[in-house]
Amino acid sequence: MGPPKSICHRGTYKEDGEYAAYDAVALNGGSFLALHDNPGPCPGPGWQLLAGPGKRGVAGERGSQGERGPKGEPGDRGPTIKGWKIDRANYMATPVMSDGSAGPSLELCGLFEQFLVETG
Repeated sequence: MGPPKSICHRGTYKEDGEYAAYDAVALNGGSFLALHDNPGPCPGPGWQLLAGPGKRGVAGERGSQGERGPKGEPGDRGPTIKGWKIDRANYMATPVMSDGSAGPSLELCGLFEQFLVETG
């Protein structure tokens, strides 16, 4: 009797791979050992399951946040732009909102300067 053979890890099983006795492969969360040279498709009679994938554990308790509450009512519709206030001296346009407030101003001086450079 010769020296004992050692297991040779071959990575993930490949259908077109060539395997010999004592080759170990990973497949679908488990590992298999070839029982002889040219063991055929894995899993199958030429392979021995070494370790299978674990089963799903029991669901844990909910965190300290508690149960989810009921869905809230939709909020009020936000204001929309109903017009523009134009400041020609400073090249600015400010939106006038439907609730009467002013939105953020658009500073247009740089845009007009770029236009003049590109078309001049």
